[in-house]
Amino acid sequence: MVFFGDHSRKLTTTNITFAKYGILTRKITYTVYAAKVLSTVNNQNIISQTIRNILKAFEIIAVVKQKKPLLTRRTRLEFALE
Repeated sequence: MVFFGDHSRKLTTTNITFAKYGILTRKITYTVYAAKVLSTVNNQNIISQTIRNILKAFEIIAVVKQKKPLLTRRTRLEFALE
C-alpha cells in the first residue's frame, strides 16, 4: 500500500496502472466500470471519482469531441460560390 498523510490510499500502484492502461487503450470506456472492477478485486467501496482524481493527477482528462457544422448541399454550394 502507498501511504499518504495519516491514512493509506485505497488503491495500490498496480490498481492505478490497471485503471490508466484500461482507459488509455479504450478497453475500459468509463471510470464507473474501472471503479466496479477495482471494487470487486479489492473488496472495498471505490467510487468513480477516486479513479477520476487519479487520472487527473496523471494529466489524463476527458475531452468532449467538438461538433462540426452540418454540411448540406446548400451550404456547400454557398461556400463554393464565395
